[in-house]
Order: sequence, then structure tokens, then C-alpha cells
Amino acid sequence: MKSVLLIILIIAETLFAIYLVKTIRNNINNKEIVIPLARKQINIGKTSNLKYFYEPEADLISTESADFLTSTITYTINSDTLNERYNYDVNKSDSVYRIITIGDSFTYGMWVNTYENWPERLENILNRNIKICQKYKKVEIINLGVSGYDIAFSVNRFILRGKKYYPDLVIFLLKEDDFLEINEILHPIFNHYWNLYKAQNVLDDKLVNGDYSKVATYARETLKEKMSEKEIILYQKKHLKYLISNINSNLLFVSFSSLIDEYKNIINALISKDSKLYYHDSLTDVKALSEVLADGFHPTSKGHKLISDDIYKYIISNQIIPCH
Repeated sequence: MKSVLLIILIIAETLFAIYLVKTIRNNINNKEIVIPLARKQINIGKTSNLKYFYEPEADLISTESADFLTSTITYTINSDTLNERYNYDVNKSDSVYRIITIGDSFTYGMWVNTYENWPERLENILNRNIKICQKYKKVEIINLGVSGYDIAFSVNRFILRGKKYYPDLVIFLLKEDDFLEINEILHPIFNHYWNLYKAQNVLDDKLVNGDYSKVATYARETLKEKMSEKEIILYQKKHLKYLISNINSNLLFVSFSSLIDEYKNIINALISKDSKLYYHDSLTDVKALSEVLADGFHPTSKGHKLISDDIYKYIISNQIIPCH
């Protein structure tokens, strides 16, 4: 049964990624984006209260290639299932400033080598400048991002994997699709209709010749029938509030400048009464810059550099790390 769920989950994640891109208001040239997730990279976690929650496989080096890449890229997954070059000790010295990053494929670093994603780049920038600090001698950034995650999955991963590292700062990169999707509902809907198609070879005339993206589209339409936009937003707010309640450190939300005001207002309302909460709402919109996009949607190494540089400037200008 577990192997069947694994296969379904892999297919579903790929298909939902296609549809997610279609639903984003600022999608580029209406391209369909497929996020390939090899079976060996997926692990369904039994420690989660989310039925469809998953994580990368631990201690894994995997490679990906695609027509739009100039070379093969490598992901290095450490012993804690994190897209990291190193393992990190749960205990840290007082001279180390530790940051946790959470989010989806933009934080994980889809289509770039592990050492090129923005959390790794931000770690490098901060450590190049930490020499001026009296209190901290080193910055560690631990990346919890995973491709295909929604808000609930990102929050759950922080609870399972991130809290034990006792971070001084948590950074959560949010995009427009994060406010639109609920994996726990979309996954079973997709599974239902995909099984129906396999059995009857028909899906209300909305599935033609095994067109996967149309199954995902149908699943998204069914989600709208099950939940109103208001209910979906309430779901997202609930999990964002749960994250805040589980963080004792500073928390920085970041989003691209193109994020619609409705979603920016949600974040601003959450941080308004807590001095430990920050929001940088004007990251350079890499999705609008074709020269820094890998597949028409995900950032290239250059795109990740723009993100890391933006976040670095915000951290420094707001003195989030006390010594800077």
C-alpha cells in the first residue's frame, strides 16, 4: 500500500506543479512547468499529522538534467532530509547565529545545485561580513525548503525538523500559489479522479488521451467547489498563526513585489503586534526576468543570487542580526 501511495504522490506533485503555474496571476507566457520528483527522493512521513505530507529521502545525492539546463545539477540531501551540503549539530555555540529557511521549490532550489540556492548564498554573504561582529563569529543557514510544499506542509516541516535546531531567525519565502493551494485536499481529489480515469478512460470530457494537466485542473476546480476562497484563506491564516506560535526567535516573511495586496495584507496583519516579526514584501520579482529563470518559472543560479542579495540587504538595514 505504501508503494502505491508513493507512486500516486509523485505523479500528483508533478501534475499539481503544472496547474499551480497556470493559476499564478503573473505566470510567464503560460508555460506548463513540470517538477520532476524521482521516487527515491520521496518519503512519506509517519510522524506527521498531515496524511499526504512527504520529505526528501535522507543521505542522498541525486542529479537532474533537462533541455533548458546548460549542465546537470546535483542535489545533496543530508542525514536530516535537508537539501544541505552538511549535517548540522542540534546544539550550537553562543558564537553561532543560526537561521532556518522554509518554503517550497523556490527555497529548496529546484533546478540549481545545492550550493547555488539562495539560503546557501545568503549564508556565504553573511559569513563574509561576520568579521565585524563582536557577538557572533559564524552564521549557519539550515534549509528546510521542499518542492511542492504548501503553507501547511512548510509549517509542519519546521515543527518536525526545524525547532530542534533552536534558530535565532526563521525566514519564510511565500509566493502567490502558497495562498491558493491546500495539498491535503488536492492530493486525494487528484487520486480519486486519476483512478476514475484509469477505470473508465473518461473524466467528464475534461480528460483527453491521458492529459495529466487536465486531471490536475479538474482537481483544482473541485477544490473550489469544496471550499470557498474565504475558507481557503482562513486555512492558510491558521497555519501561519500556528507557525508564529511555535517560534521563539525572530521570524522574517519575504515575498516578491508582485504578490497581490490581499495576501500582503494578511502577512502585515499577522506581524503588526509583534516586534520579533518582520516582512520584506518587495523582493526582486525574478519571475518577471526571463534571463534569471531556468524553466520559465524557477530561478536560475543568477535568480537565487538576486533573492539572497535582497534578503541580505533587508537583514542588514533592519539590524535583525544584532551585531550588523
